[in-house]
Amino acid sequence: MDAYTSRGYEVIIMDDPVDEYTTQHLTEYEKRKVKSIAKMDVKLLDTKDKTEKKKMQKLKSMYMRTLNWCKDHVKAKFGAETCIMSQKLRQAPLFVFTSEYGYSAQMEKIQKAQAFTNSEKQPGYMTAKKTVELNPGHPITKKIRDEVGDPEREGKPSNETVAYFDLLIRASLLQSGFALEDPHELAAPLEKLVKIGLGIPKDEPAEKIEFSMSEDDPDSESEDDKKEAEEVKEEADGGDGDPEPEDEEVEDLADNNNEEEGEQVISDEL
Repeated sequence: MDAYTSRGYEVIIMDDPVDEYTTQHLTEYEKRKVKSIAKMDVKLLDTKDKTEKKKMQKLKSMYMRTLNWCKDHVKAKFGAETCIMSQKLRQAPLFVFTSEYGYSAQMEKIQKAQAFTNSEKQPGYMTAKKTVELNPGHPITKKIRDEVGDPEREGKPSNETVAYFDLLIRASLLQSGFALEDPHELAAPLEKLVKIGLGIPKDEPAEKIEFSMSEDDPDSESEDDKKEAEEVKEEADGGDGDPEPEDEEVEDLADNNNEEEGEQVISDEL
């Protein structure tokens, strides 16, 4: 979205589920076409300058091996259709767009949430067609290009680089509005990344904390806990003795009532 706002375009954020149904029929407004910048058919940022077109062609030739590896990888692992160079991205390393005629990410999420939905039997047009766009100027993209171009790696980046690339793809899927089938695949690499940032080995496991208690160790119960327990005990002891006077008073009242009733019966007989 930064690429559009930096050029003076106003972007309307439509995040309500009903907007997906509305925009399918509301294709124009005041003789202006309504387009989603999350899809591939928006051509506002495409340049018509011949010099810029030549630069883009040169970039494609520079990243040809990277694009070929990316295309095969995202198609096999994420079900994306292809991987191309981007003219829209400014700071992000990559982004996942949908095709012009397929479902959007939000509409796909709505369809999967319907009752009695079987995703395995859904026709092809009911799934969003994903396209991954790479930012050629981003240092992460340059790093992948260097590793893919290394003759010793046989056209593939290192396993660690692939893991970080998959993490970026999953984060981009969330940004695009897709739902991850297995959130653990995002959480586990993210946890390792946090460990590396804190200077902890990424594969260091969590350890159980154990204590060695001996007879010489002081009592684990603190003085405050002991005082509080004694106060509670005193209150309980004091509470047990209180009902006795109440019982005596009740008995005295009962005797007085009986005496009064007896006098009343004698007077009635007289």
